Amino acid sequence: MELTGSRGPTNPGLLEAMRLMSLEDDQGSRARFYKELLNGTFLVPLADESQVRADGTLGSGQVNFVMARSEEGYLYMLVFTDMRAVRKWKPLAGRRTAIMPGPAMFKTAVENGIEGIVVNQRRHTGATVTRAEIEALAEGLMPTRDAGSAREMQKIAEKPSVVRPPSRWPSITVADQLKTDLRKFPDLAEAYLFEMTRGDGVPHLTIGLRFNRMLDELRVGTIVETIGAGMKQLLLEREYIDLLPLDDELLREVQAAVPPFYPA
Repeated sequence: MELTGSRGPTNPGLLEAMRLMSLEDDQGSRARFYKELLNGTFLVPLADESQVRADGTLGSGQVNFVMARSEEGYLYMLVFTDMRAVRKWKPLAGRRTAIMPGPAMFKTAVENGIEGIVVNQRRHTGATVTRAEIEALAEGLMPTRDAGSAREMQKIAEKPSVVRPPSRWPSITVADQLKTDLRKFPDLAEAYLFEMTRGDGVPHLTIGLRFNRMLDELRVGTIVETIGAGMKQLLLEREYIDLLPLDDELLREVQAAVPPFYPA
């Protein structure tokens, strides 16, 4: 996938998790960060661009990642949440990247002996994932702050999501902007507002999107990015609303908890 001319993944939930963790690195912010890492899809620059297929996926065999060296001398793999973050790192100008879901990225990093991963190089809300954390996340495990072994970790999958009606609603200004942006996309059938508690145990105010037909990942990413950008301009500092395309299973859970607010 070319670094120019494509939006690619956006990862708004992960960007917010990194921002909050930069303000207060505690157990709750770490848990949310790990959860979003596993849910995310990343742009991964490669030293050997021939390994990237036309659809942005990786070919087989040993993978040569673009690396950076820390002040301590460790080599870190560089990954990015979105095209904007890629473009901010000028050494990548014109380079191709692979598109990798979080779980596959961590497994590949383990297989290639990667010592650490830097998410969004040279960005103030970026983050570093250590070797111990990579090994845990590759197995779908949530690392503890001090742990390096699986015995000291908890499976994220064992903590199911809980959906409930929202305890608060966005301001009228945000709601009006949201509905204006939703109307721009004829592929969008319904939108739901609810609170979702996931593996981190923290309720997240969430907007769930149901589309009236199957869309490719880039189209969904464009829609989510547009809606999120409109809301972000109006949200208060440290106020955040997750945007989440709904699969069939989650849609049933959401529909049992709340009615759609759009169209209305």
